[in-house]
Amino acid sequence: MGYRVIFLTRALALGCGVILATPFVEGQSAPQAARFEVASVKPTLRAGADVQGLGNIRMMPGSRLVAETVQLRYFIQRAYGLKPFQLLGGPAWINSAHFDIEAKGDGSPQSGEMLLMMQGLLEERFQLKVHHETKELPVYELVAAKGRIKLPAPQPGRCAVPDPNVGSMPPAPGQAAPCGQVIVAMSPAGMELRGGAVPIPELIRVLANLLGRIVVDKTGFAGTFDVHVQFTADEALGGLPAFPPPPVGRNTDMHGNIFAAVQDQLGLKLESAKGPVDVVVIDSVERPAAN
Repeated sequence: MGYRVIFLTRALALGCGVILATPFVEGQSAPQAARFEVASVKPTLRAGADVQGLGNIRMMPGSRLVAETVQLRYFIQRAYGLKPFQLLGGPAWINSAHFDIEAKGDGSPQSGEMLLMMQGLLEERFQLKVHHETKELPVYELVAAKGRIKLPAPQPGRCAVPDPNVGSMPPAPGQAAPCGQVIVAMSPAGMELRGGAVPIPELIRVLANLLGRIVVDKTGFAGTFDVHVQFTADEALGGLPAFPPPPVGRNTDMHGNIFAAVQDQLGLKLESAKGPVDVVVIDSVERPAAN
């Protein structure tokens, strides 16, 4: 049975509890230098299944951004490097309105600069105004399970060297993930995490996206490792909009849910805790004017 890859975007690999991914000061606009030179913003005209979901955002070489059928709330989330629960407020329409956005800047900005440029685009075209707060929220701490970490050493051929000339795109079916990245694959038979030469912050990032909660690194592990974790999808995956129902007549409990699988297969444990989490609050936002 074929697997479908879920591409969990990596604005930054985050391993701490306070996670504004780009420089942001309350009441301060993105710097004037961090702007796209040209930008096209159009409401998505397609209908039905074509505009369901979050959409696709690609940061391309040469300071080019392409967003197709992207939900506005998701675009804001990406621009500020946030998990879904870290973005608060805003009118209901930002959860349903989708846009096709193409923008081009100057030079070859780093990923953090591109995010600032996305923030500037939101300020100019959507009149977005936000502020940030720190809230005490539930988090998970990733720790060694009884001192028995089982992180396998990287093996040759388990990952592909990333091509700097290609934008961030999910690997094709059967293709190895780029070195240092974890991909999530799912089917009605179960789910898996896989990747090669992965650092702990990348595993933290993917676990946080799946669980819908900040994950804090308490392992003390500084190396890289290969990942191949199989688990059963259930309601613990709060970061996913839905999980596949178990197939009739198939045993999907052999690996346990994600908590049991991470402990049994990696020797790591996710423990519930509370910690400070940065959130961004939307003060105001408007539908964009025509190009």
